[in-house]
Formats: sequence, C-alpha cells, structure tokens
Amino acid sequence: MWSPRLSSGVLLATTQGLSVLRGTAGDTARCGGCNRPCTSLAGGTPLCFPSLCRTICPTGTTACPTAYSRLTTHARKCSACGRVCRAIQVCRNRPCVAL
Repeated sequence: MWSPRLSSGVLLATTQGLSVLRGTAGDTARCGGCNRPCTSLAGGTPLCFPSLCRTICPTGTTACPTAYSRLTTHARKCSACGRVCRAIQVCRNRPCVAL
C-alpha cells in the first residue's frame, strides 16, 4: 500500500483502488497509517497520540501482558508485572511483606 504523508497527521491511503485522505493523529482506527487500529485489553481505552497507539488503563491499574493489574496489592504482580510474592508473603502497597 502506498501511503505518503501529505501534512501533519494526514496520509493519502489507497483502499480498494481509491485514494482517500485519512487523519492519523488521534484516530484510533488509523493510528500512524491506514488500517492500523489501536486496541486495548478489556476495560482499557485505546488512544492514538502522536500517531502511536497507547492505552489508558482503568484507574489504579497497570497494563500487564494479559490483564490490567493493581500492582499495589496483587500477590502475583507486586510492584511489577510478573513479580510474585513468596507463599508466606502478601503484597501491601507494593512491597511483598511477611504475613
């Protein structure tokens, strides 16, 4: 697909043999180019800025690879995605602490 940038945030996109102008800055259906939709995990909000897909996470959560997690209280994602507390610990306000 030939898509030259015409001006800031606008591309010439060829779709089904037709050339059309498409906005790309802020357009979650065509973020950074024609047919480049932004997606997010369930519960998140996709955002295109500046021509790059981003995600607005639900309040108090962080996007880990498979779900949004509360890193302050989740024993399998304490302080960071994938950081697991030991069996004798809980996650309290980010650090793993003994029971």
